[in-house]
Amino acid sequence: MKNLKKVLALVVVFAMMLSTVAFAGSFPDVADDADYASAIETLAAMGFFKGDDNGNFNPDATITRAEYAVIVCRLLGIEGSATGKCDFTDAADHWATGYIKMANQYGIVKGYGDGNFGPDDAVKYEEAVKMLVCALGYEPMATSKGGYPTGYIAVASQIGLLDSVSGAAQGTGAARNIVATMTYNALDIPVMEQTGFGTDISYEIMKENDDHDKATLLTKMGIYKLGGTVDANSKVGYGVEKVNAGQISFTVDDDYDCPEKALQMKVVNGNDKTYTKTFEVGNTNAEEFVGTKAIIYVAKESGKWVVKAVEMDNDSTSTLTIKASDLNDDERHFNDSKPSFRYYKDGATSGTGTKVNLSYAGTDTKDYAATWNNKSVTAAELQTNLKSSVSAMIELIDKDNDTKYDIVKVYEYLHMIARSYDENKGTIETYNGSKIDLAIDDDDKVVTIKDVNGNEIAASDIADGDVLAIIVDATSDKPWDIKETSLKNADKYESLDITVLKNSTVTGVVKEYDKDKETGDIVVSIDGKDYDVDSKEIYNKSKIDLQAEGTFYIGINGEIVGFEGENKTSDNFAFIMNAYTSGKNTNQMELLTKDGKTVTYDLASSIRFANPNYGLTGETTNYIKKDIDKTVSTTVGDSGYIKDLTAMLKNTTWEGLFKDAAGSVSIREQLGSKDDGVFYNNIDEALKETGATKEKIAAARFITYKLNSNNEIVEIKPASTKQANVEGTNSVDFGKEKDVVSGTYKASGQKVGTKLLNDNIVVFKLDWTNPSSSKVTDVSYFVDDSQYTALLYNKNDDSYYGAAVILTADAVFEDGAGLAIVESKRDTKDDADNDITKVTAYKDGETVELTFDDDSNDKGGNVAPGSFDVGTVIMYNANAEGLVSDYAVVGTTKSREFTFANGFKTADGVKFGVDDDDAFYYGYIKTKTTNDNEVTINVKDSIPAKDADNNDIAGTDRQFTVGKANQYTVTGTSKKTTISEGSYTYGDVDAYLDSKGEVSSDKVYYVLIRTFDGDVVDIVSFDKGQTLKAVEPKVEYTATVQSDKATKEEALATLVVTKKVGTAAATTLTKDTDYTVAVADIKAVADKENTFTVTVTIKDKDNTKVTSNEFTIKVADGGEIELPSAGTESVEEDAVVKDADILPADEL
Repeated sequence: MKNLKKVLALVVVFAMMLSTVAFAGSFPDVADDADYASAIETLAAMGFFKGDDNGNFNPDATITRAEYAVIVCRLLGIEGSATGKCDFTDAADHWATGYIKMANQYGIVKGYGDGNFGPDDAVKYEEAVKMLVCALGYEPMATSKGGYPTGYIAVASQIGLLDSVSGAAQGTGAARNIVATMTYNALDIPVMEQTGFGTDISYEIMKENDDHDKATLLTKMGIYKLGGTVDANSKVGYGVEKVNAGQISFTVDDDYDCPEKALQMKVVNGNDKTYTKTFEVGNTNAEEFVGTKAIIYVAKESGKWVVKAVEMDNDSTSTLTIKASDLNDDERHFNDSKPSFRYYKDGATSGTGTKVNLSYAGTDTKDYAATWNNKSVTAAELQTNLKSSVSAMIELIDKDNDTKYDIVKVYEYLHMIARSYDENKGTIETYNGSKIDLAIDDDDKVVTIKDVNGNEIAASDIADGDVLAIIVDATSDKPWDIKETSLKNADKYESLDITVLKNSTVTGVVKEYDKDKETGDIVVSIDGKDYDVDSKEIYNKSKIDLQAEGTFYIGINGEIVGFEGENKTSDNFAFIMNAYTSGKNTNQMELLTKDGKTVTYDLASSIRFANPNYGLTGETTNYIKKDIDKTVSTTVGDSGYIKDLTAMLKNTTWEGLFKDAAGSVSIREQLGSKDDGVFYNNIDEALKETGATKEKIAAARFITYKLNSNNEIVEIKPASTKQANVEGTNSVDFGKEKDVVSGTYKASGQKVGTKLLNDNIVVFKLDWTNPSSSKVTDVSYFVDDSQYTALLYNKNDDSYYGAAVILTADAVFEDGAGLAIVESKRDTKDDADNDITKVTAYKDGETVELTFDDDSNDKGGNVAPGSFDVGTVIMYNANAEGLVSDYAVVGTTKSREFTFANGFKTADGVKFGVDDDDAFYYGYIKTKTTNDNEVTINVKDSIPAKDADNNDIAGTDRQFTVGKANQYTVTGTSKKTTISEGSYTYGDVDAYLDSKGEVSSDKVYYVLIRTFDGDVVDIVSFDKGQTLKAVEPKVEYTATVQSDKATKEEALATLVVTKKVGTAAATTLTKDTDYTVAVADIKAVADKENTFTVTVTIKDKDNTKVTSNEFTIKVADGGEIELPSAGTESVEEDAVVKDADILPADEL
């Protein structure tokens, strides 16, 4: 690769200019269309003017006397001699003292007459005029016309020095743009020289004549001004052959009376005023002017003629640049006898557009020249290929201002997003998937790399995320058919022009999306601004859709050429909690979104129904847009307004939902119809009242959706009922009842049954009895080895699902999950000012931070998080951030004494929401080993309450191995309780045991033990010696009557009451001694005919009343007596608890 040249001045940047000004200036504060812009650029290119340290020209600022003295010295070519010190007192040590000295010696400047020069004073307008008049040699003429200042101003006006100067006034500081304009005018004014001396003093203006050549300030420095056409550069030639890189072929038609013999120019067609010559472009961008009329300034350097500056010849040339997408395709006449075309400008979309005429020589002869990416093309090829669907810029050049354009340049850019540059291989890696070969070892390839200002940059300056706008001059003879593959191998192209766009991105969300059905053209709105999407295949184009959020890369054409972000098309999941009905003005949907929020959205008047099966065999419809309030024609099949929609939804969960039949109502009304049922009101009402199955309702209501800028739903995509393995589709594995996924969740493989779950899966947990309690969670919801029935959605290429709707689940907490011991809690508010409780607890030997909010479900214990005390024992499910979805309070600790929570332990002793293999034991330590690894406890309370043989566990001894368990000690005082982690013996447990580790006093040390599958998971000790309390066996009383007696009196006479203590045999009690009987009046059970309440009062051995128990009997019709419970009612007496001495178990 060679000629990665520096281009200092100008570059075509089509994305930033759609006007007749074709080139951008080198000073950012000089507007391209300013009257003085060309003057400033030309003077700067030749080194006469410079900008400040920030690169600005400051056109409206004044220029100092010293600064202008420097400029005049440069014009006179005496800058190299500007040394030494001047004689002015205030300028002797000034930075410009040498320049002031030289300008003073040449009679260009003078002081104030008091020995001072005023170097930092602003140069006045008339002073600047005098300096230039003197520099041009016209001081004698100015003196003859009245001297300073009026004579100088008069001469300046006469010789053209003040052309295009406006806004100047005597006595005021001259603005830099005014001084620049006058200096530019001075370049081509013939100088006045003294030709007579002595007594015959005379002066002559050095115009061209037979005696001498024209002499100007420029020619004195060896610089010549030429006007003409840039016919060729190294990439393209118009009527001439291409030249070498770094050169232009220039046809001169105005030599400005310069001595042509000095340039040795070649006469063209015998015309003695038209010449052609090849020039080196030097440090200018003269190559960019190919095809245009220009003025160049040339000088000989090292034996070669080099362009020192170049400017557009605005008196002869007009340019126009438009986007191909603005063409009116019906008004393209590139190959007609009078060629022309029309385009839409300024956003217009109606009418035929603005007409552009192209040059032609005769009735059947086109005279304009056309190129496509620097390759010549014919008018017929333009007609065939240049259409509005092409992502290209069109530059038109009128070289003679006859309103007909002579040159048509088509620049079709390839846009690629850079990833990195490989310096060794000379290739650019891109996100588009293709490499760019820069041909670093091929001198025949011309590759230029520039920034947007036309400055050369090295390939190594290309950074990750830069947008590369590339013009490819391919070896192919079809330049309109260029693809990214042309860049992989340098053999596929002749030259590359790469413009590097840095920070050319927009970040936001697509709020509006419109795709032309015929052309496929896409227009999106991002944060209120519209962007075209490049018609070519660009990086992640398939992901650019409504609500696509991320970074959008903008090309040199102003269009979106790439995207990096979240594809909202496939994962903006929602569950329809409540659909609109058939009533008027009820176009709304209440959605449970993937963020867990219940939001009600209005529906747009037109809805885009997207096809999740698009891309499958036979599925060719991407989406259909419908007016949801339009009533279907009353004639069956007429217009088929719904037919195309029903066809598209055939393989979705909405199949059969819409009907195209006589008397049909609008789409909106059909969606809310009770007949189908899936969208009828809330899910619980739909389930109870419509006959639709739970699976069908859930499947149909799970959708992806999109919103417009008004926050209205504008697109709905139902779930597919086919297996769609096409990239970008919303593939699912269910839809019909038989396809519902049921299986066991395995955490090791993160799957339900055989279905794999994505790490970021969105889980919709439905509550069919209380829909408002439905939640959205993540993969942490699933419990290992638990059974689930679910609908799985959005399978990716690796067969992992991204969303699930849970229909049933058999466990709340994970099997064997450890206990959490509350250490502290505080009530606070979240960022949305909602009340929350922050809890610090120990779990699995580590500290955890938990957050409880209104959505945290209490699954057992009936204790609110705000009421948690230190030592409260809980179980919970939470996400990775610690937000708790479900919890249960196992028990509470008061003064270091533990009690199972009523809501956790039910009447039959089975805990809520915990697997049957789990068990909890609370009791005191009877013995433990010296290494604390083995403990035996006497159980006071347990969950479950009975063992496998249905015997009570309370009162029995149980031995446990606790060495590998999570161990905690609840310590402290009655006023301040703390938790210690790591051991259950941090307290005074040994104080209550003898040297053998056995109970040795009337006080004992209690522990809570959690087991799973027989292994201890947690042991929590409560550091407080408690007086041992004996637990009497439970007492069960049974009352029996015979049911074959005729009257209630006879029945009551057969009453037998027995008493069973613990496991001992039952004994029969004696009436009136051990119990009494009372029969309530029949009216006491008013609504139950012939039903009597029998109260049996049980007495203890001291004939003291202990409890009363009620039984009911009923006298049936005909005198028969029936009892509700096979003739028997029984009741358990509450245990009688007394203080007792320590006794052997068999004596208790």
